[in-house]
Amino acid sequence: MVPAVMEQQSTVEIKPPRNIDMIELDRSKFDLTIRCSAAEVPAKSCTKIMKELNGACSRFSDLQFKPKIVMPCGTDNTRKIILLDDKHRSNNLIQLEGGSVTDIDVKIVYRNWSASQILRAILPDSIDDSEVVSGFEVIGTSLI
Repeated sequence: MVPAVMEQQSTVEIKPPRNIDMIELDRSKFDLTIRCSAAEVPAKSCTKIMKELNGACSRFSDLQFKPKIVMPCGTDNTRKIILLDDKHRSNNLIQLEGGSVTDIDVKIVYRNWSASQILRAILPDSIDDSEVVSGFEVIGTSLI
């Protein structure tokens, strides 16, 4: 199965693909590929650039387990890839440090989503978000 692809829009909330007809859990149905801005920079400049960009990429904040923001650049140990928000695409520091800006595909899989996000994706639209369990609490009486 080909995963769904979401075009680059850093202000859009990332949600798992809708699967309201699912009877048995198929984790592959929750794969999503997101086109994201990225800077390919020298590894020695990575920390400096990350400090300047103040975290670089916040678009994955809705995910329970976020993808790595800084990752190796293939087999080249001298370069790193930093995921960026669109507002950082034109940052001069990236070019000054010998980097370049490009787009890459980031794959979001089942384990990245929270339980409540998965439930919202498989339950029918007629069920209100307030009815979806997103936490558990224990209430009781303690005996002394």
